[in-house]
Amino acid sequence: MPLTFLISNYDSPYIPLAMQLRYEVFILEQSVPLELELDGLDKEAIHIFAIDNNKVFGTLRMTKYLDSLKIARVCVSKQCRNQGIGMKMLEKAIEYAKGKEYHYIIIESQISVINFYKKFGFQTEGEMFMDAGIPHIQMIKRIL
Repeated sequence: MPLTFLISNYDSPYIPLAMQLRYEVFILEQSVPLELELDGLDKEAIHIFAIDNNKVFGTLRMTKYLDSLKIARVCVSKQCRNQGIGMKMLEKAIEYAKGKEYHYIIIESQISVINFYKKFGFQTEGEMFMDAGIPHIQMIKRIL
């Protein structure tokens, strides 16, 4: 499947499709409470979409946090996992952060995917914590 990767703000026509994907992954698959998933930060965020034939197969969002870019809500459609979509979205996010001269990228990673982020040079920081009943740890990558 030849995916296009698009970086856009909340005005994108792909936002409803991305929100549907996040609902499927976080609410239905991972049992995250809806009120935690809908945290009110999407309107101020920059979003990355993995698109094919006007369908969203992957998404993440990026928000400014001091001199850092915070990446969150990273997800890929169940039928498209382990095909490099998450890697490509993260590459695009790192490229974006470098272009905007952020000093760091921060991710609150689920423990189960720490090694994915380590491949990109992220390092764990602090102690494990629970978010929506799922173990997480903060990870950071210095880019400037």
